[in-house]
Amino acid sequence: MAHLEVKNSVRNIVRISGNRQGDSNEIRDNYYLDNISSLRQYNPVLAAKIDSVNPGEDDPEFPGWKFEVRDARNGQKTMFCVGDGTEIAIHSTYDPDREASDQVNGILDEKRNYFVILGLGLGYAVEKLIDEVGLETRILVIEPHISAVRLAMSTRDMRKILNDKRIHITIGINIENVLGNFLSRYNLAEVNGVGFMELAGRKKLPSAKFYSDLLTRLKGVVITTGGNLQTLMLMAWTYQKNTMESIGNIADHPPVRLLFNAFEEKPAIIVSAGPSLEKNIDLVRQYRDRAVIIGVDTSTRPILKAGFEPDLICTGDPQEANWKHLRGTNTVNSILVAEPMTHPLSLEFFKNRLFIASYNDKVMKWISQFIPDVGHIMTWGSVATMAFDLARKMGCDPIIFVGQDLSFSGGRTYVKGTYFEDEEKQDMSVQAFEKKNRAMVMTDIYGNEVKTNRQMFAYKEWFLTEFGRTQARIINATEGGILDGNCEIKTFKEAAEEYLKEPFDALSIIREKGKQFEGYNLDPLRAGLFNNIRSIKNCIDLCEKGLSRVRQAALTLEKIDKLSAKFAQEVIKELDEYRFELMEEPSMKEFIETANQVGVLNFKRAFKAVNGRDFSRMTFREALDLYTNLFMSTGKTCRGVLPFFVMGFRKLADRSDAGTVNVEDLCQTKI
Repeated sequence: MAHLEVKNSVRNIVRISGNRQGDSNEIRDNYYLDNISSLRQYNPVLAAKIDSVNPGEDDPEFPGWKFEVRDARNGQKTMFCVGDGTEIAIHSTYDPDREASDQVNGILDEKRNYFVILGLGLGYAVEKLIDEVGLETRILVIEPHISAVRLAMSTRDMRKILNDKRIHITIGINIENVLGNFLSRYNLAEVNGVGFMELAGRKKLPSAKFYSDLLTRLKGVVITTGGNLQTLMLMAWTYQKNTMESIGNIADHPPVRLLFNAFEEKPAIIVSAGPSLEKNIDLVRQYRDRAVIIGVDTSTRPILKAGFEPDLICTGDPQEANWKHLRGTNTVNSILVAEPMTHPLSLEFFKNRLFIASYNDKVMKWISQFIPDVGHIMTWGSVATMAFDLARKMGCDPIIFVGQDLSFSGGRTYVKGTYFEDEEKQDMSVQAFEKKNRAMVMTDIYGNEVKTNRQMFAYKEWFLTEFGRTQARIINATEGGILDGNCEIKTFKEAAEEYLKEPFDALSIIREKGKQFEGYNLDPLRAGLFNNIRSIKNCIDLCEKGLSRVRQAALTLEKIDKLSAKFAQEVIKELDEYRFELMEEPSMKEFIETANQVGVLNFKRAFKAVNGRDFSRMTFREALDLYTNLFMSTGKTCRGVLPFFVMGFRKLADRSDAGTVNVEDLCQTKI
C-alpha cells in the first residue's frame, strides 16, 4: 500500500470548509470513511491524526491559510488555498482531469521509473500517473499541508492512491524527513531516471519556500548521481550475472544479519580512502583494539600499509576495478562483508572469511523467497555508505569516520597507497582529475575552499540525511573535507580520548556470530531456479509463437486487397492471448518485465493509441509492428538472462540429489 507519514509535531489537523457562493464543500461521509478505513488498516497512528481534524481551523503549519473545495466548470471538484486576501487554485478551474493528463504526459519517459510529485491536491495527477507507469515504478508524493490531505480524503475516493504499493506520501515541512524518504527509495541499482511534476499554483502557496529549498537539494542529488545511474544501468546485466555466479558463496557463508546488534554501544571506526586519512591512520592503528574497524575495498591497501588489518571490509560494486583493490592483499584475519553483485573473485578471495549482505536488489529479493533473508544493508553510490549502515545496524555507538573527505583535500583525490596509484600508476592529483572531469568548489569543515565533484556532493547529502535518522552519535574525525551537519566534528585524538577507552576483541565477536550459521535448506532455492529456467523458456516459446502469428498475418495482409475487420480482430485477439499468457509467467513478473521495461512500456503506450480504432490497413500494420517489437524485445531479454540462472542452478546441482536434474535438457533452446 502507499505509505504515508508525518514527522512534524502535528498539532490540530484541520479540515477547511468554505461558505462562499458557488462553493461545493459538503463532506461526503462515504468517501472519508472508506479512505480513512483503508489508511487505518496499515497506519492507524496517522489515521487517528487525520481523523482528529477540526473544521474551520487554519493549516497547522501555516496559520491564516485554509483549503476549500469547489466545483470546476466541467463539474469535477477543484481545490483552493485561501488566505491573506488571496485565492490560489491547486487544480484547473475548468477541467482538472485534462490538466492532470497533460501534466503526466509532460514527464513520462520510458527511461524513468521514479517520480517526485510536488503536492497531492485531490489526487488527479497521481491517479493518471499510476495508470501510465510500470509495476516497478516508485512515486514519492510530497504534501506539506496535512489539512489539504484531510480535505481530499473527504472529497474524493482516494483508495486507488492509498492502496498502491508504488506510492509513498510524505506529509509535513521537515526537509530532512522528505530527503530521507526520497533517498531510502532511490536505489541506484534500480532507478533509471527521475521525473519531477508540480501541481498548479505551487509557487504561490505559503509552502513555496519549503518546496523551493527542497527542490534545490533534491535536484542536486539527482543531477550529481546521473553518471552513477548510467553506469549502473549498463551494469545491470553484470550484477545479475555476478549474483548467480556467487550463489554457491551465498549458500555456504553466514548472512550479515547475524552481526546486527552484535556491537551495541561499542564504538566503530569507518576507514575510508580520502586524502586526509594520512593525518590519523597511524593513530587509528594504536586504538585498533578499542573499536570495530570497518574498512572499504578502496582503503584496504592503505590500512595494511599502516601495519594493521580492519576487522571488516565492505565491498559491493559489480565492476572488476573494485576487485583489483582487494586482489593480492595479504590479510589474515579481516572478514569481508559483500553484496553478491560484486565481482565474484572478491568473494572467492575471502572464502571462509565472508558474510553475505543484500542491497535488496531484484535478484536478492527473489532469492530471499527461498532462503532466509541475509540482511539488508543500504548503499548509495559510495561503499562508505554501506560501511555506515553496517555499523549502524550492528548497534555501534559512536560511529567515527576517518578518511571521509568527500573532497580533494590537499590537492589529492585519494590517500596514498591505493591500487590506482601503486599498480596502475595513476596521477592522483586534482590537476590530473580536472583534465578529464569537472570539479566544483565548496567550503570544507574549517571554512576553507576545497574542490570536490558532483558525485561526492551527492554522497554528502545522503550522509547528512541518514545521520539525522540515526540514534547513535556520529563523529567526523576526518580532519578535513566537507562532511558536516548532523554530526560532531572532532580530531581523531579527541574522539579517541573521549570514546575509545575500553579494549574488546571485535574479531572474536564476529567469528562467534559467524559460527551460528548452520546452513540453508537449498531445495527450495534449487526448485526456484529450476522453475524460473522453465518459465523463461516458456516466455521464449510464447514470443516465438507470437512472432510467427505476426508473420502469418503480415503475409495475408499483402495478399488481400481489402482488410476484413473480422480478420483483424481475430489476429489481435490471438496476439493478445500470447501477450496475456506471457505476462502471467512468473519469470516475466520477477525479472523479464523489469529488464525489458522500455519494450513493455512502449507497447503499452503505443497500443493505447491504436486499440479501439477502426482497423484500416495502416492501423493494422501499426498494431502488428507493436506486437513484433514486444515479442522481439522480450525474447531477446529472456535469452540474455537465461544463462545466468542456468549457471546458478549448476552451481547448486552438486549440493544435493536434487542436482541430478538434467539441466541441459531443461535449457535446450537458442541462447
